[in-house]
Amino acid sequence: MVHLPYYIVLSYTPLMKLISSEIEAFKALLFSPKTYELAIEMSKSAIHLQRIITEMSQRFQRAFPFSNDTFQEIVRSQHLDLSHQSLETLQSAVEVLENLQSLDLSYNQFSYVPTVVNKLAYLTSLDLSSNRIQHLSQELNGLSALQVLKMRNNRLTSLPKDTLPATLTHLDLSNNVLEHIPSQLAEIGNLVSLNIAHNPFTHLDLSLVQQVKYLQLNRSLPLPQLSPTIGQFTHLKELNLAFNRLQRIPREVGNLSRLETLHLEQNELVSLPDTLGQLRHLDSLYLHGNQFTSFPIAITQLHQLTELTLLGNQITTIPTQIGQLKQLKRFTLQRNPLSPEEIHKVRTFLPHCKIYFLCYLPIKIKPKTLL
Repeated sequence: MVHLPYYIVLSYTPLMKLISSEIEAFKALLFSPKTYELAIEMSKSAIHLQRIITEMSQRFQRAFPFSNDTFQEIVRSQHLDLSHQSLETLQSAVEVLENLQSLDLSYNQFSYVPTVVNKLAYLTSLDLSSNRIQHLSQELNGLSALQVLKMRNNRLTSLPKDTLPATLTHLDLSNNVLEHIPSQLAEIGNLVSLNIAHNPFTHLDLSLVQQVKYLQLNRSLPLPQLSPTIGQFTHLKELNLAFNRLQRIPREVGNLSRLETLHLEQNELVSLPDTLGQLRHLDSLYLHGNQFTSFPIAITQLHQLTELTLLGNQITTIPTQIGQLKQLKRFTLQRNPLSPEEIHKVRTFLPHCKIYFLCYLPIKIKPKTLL
């Protein structure tokens, strides 16, 4: 990826065009069938212009020391990072980057999507995170190759119809001020990953996004309860419901037969439905920071589980069935009132698992979402 200050890209392009066009124009005049006197005058002017151009070029090379080959590399580049540049506008010179496939404009000061972006016909990934964008018009709808769009940490309140391309597969709208799921998401049939976390939803119609496989809903539910319609999301591989004050999980969660990762941490859960044990492909289950006083027995049916977090609960005993989790590699139990006998029992039944009991261990979860 080419990562250069914005002003270099925008200043070098028109300068090279100017130098090239002016030299060619004077060459044409010098060798045209004009009078000898005119040729002499033009020759003097051309020499004078050449001196100016040479001086300008030398100054530019001293300021930005890269070769013409490097400039050509910039023009042919497929990836450009203009993040953290305090940009408010994006000039049309970016159009010369006609092969651009990935553009990072995050952490700037855009209040709207730059119009010139619509000219980048081959763009597949666009990052506009951490700007000041409040509204979307149709700037993005013309990007027929766009697959990944990151708009997190802006000021979006809604997404009017026809503002997003139907080609999207990954969409990040987290940390905005959306009050409902945009209805046009139902029309994006190839949408695989959707992050709508940290939005103040007043209404959440999840039926609009049943096609997704990776769904981030942490800090998003308008009420501390999950609708039974979640059981219709049979394509889901990852579901994040952390930090939603949930007190119960509907039995329909057992219908998520393809689920591999489930985030239920930092809620108010005291139990789990027995149908959870039907999730035969579940690999990672995060339950830390809830209010469990007993170990949810349904977990012992999750034979593919490799990671389980239960720290920060009130569990006093672990059932012997925990030994059925032969694939478990990482098990966190800190800040639970377990006796030394219970700790010894767990270690006995899970001899090949890395278990954390006493010391505080910061949980670092690697998101499996492709965004």
